[in-house]
Amino acid sequence: MKKRVLAVLLSAAMVASLAVGCGSSSKSDEKSETKTETAKDTKEETKDVEAVKHVLTIFLALNASVELYKGGVVPLSEYAQRPYDRDILVRVLVPKEHARFCYQSVRNSQTDFPVLTCAAARLADGSIRAALGARPGKAVLYTAAPQAGETAEAFATRFAAEVKADIKTESNIRGSAAYRRHLAGVLTKRAVCRLEG
Repeated sequence: MKKRVLAVLLSAAMVASLAVGCGSSSKSDEKSETKTETAKDTKEETKDVEAVKHVLTIFLALNASVELYKGGVVPLSEYAQRPYDRDILVRVLVPKEHARFCYQSVRNSQTDFPVLTCAAARLADGSIRAALGARPGKAVLYTAAPQAGETAEAFATRFAAEVKADIKTESNIRGSAAYRRHLAGVLTKRAVCRLEG
C-alpha cells in the first residue's frame, strides 16, 4: 500500500514539475497568479525549470503525450516547443511500446543538477529515439535508424556525430556550450551501444 501511495505522489510531482518545465501552469499556480513579477519569482522559476529537465528528457524518450484542460491531448514533443501559456496540465500519458530504454546524466557532483541528460529508446524496428536535456534549454528529440549492413558501433558513431553537429547548447555555471556539445555526442553513442548490445 505504501508503494502505491508513493507512486501516486511521485506521479503528481512529475506532472507538476513537467508543467513548470514546459511552460504550463498547474491548478495551484492559477490561484497564486500575480500581475507583477519580481526578481525573486524569476529566480525561483529558474530553479524549478532546472530541477525538471531530466523529467522532460525521460518523457520525450518514452514518446509521452500530455492532456491539457483546454487543449486536449498533445504529443509531448510538440508541447515542449510551444511558448508559455496558462492551460492546465491534467496528466502525462505514456504509451506501451515494445522497446528498450536507458537514461544517463552527467553531474558535477551526485546532488547537483545535471550538466546534460540523455534518455534513449530502441524501438521494435531497430530505430533509436534519443532525447537530450539540460542543454540548458528544454530537451530536444532526435531519431535515427541503422543503415543496411551497418554495425552497432558504426551506427552509434554516426548518430552521435549527427546529434553533436545539430544540437544547440549554452553555457552556465555547470558547463560550457562546447563541453555540453561534446557530452551530447558521448552520451548518445553510449546510449546506442547499450541499447544495441
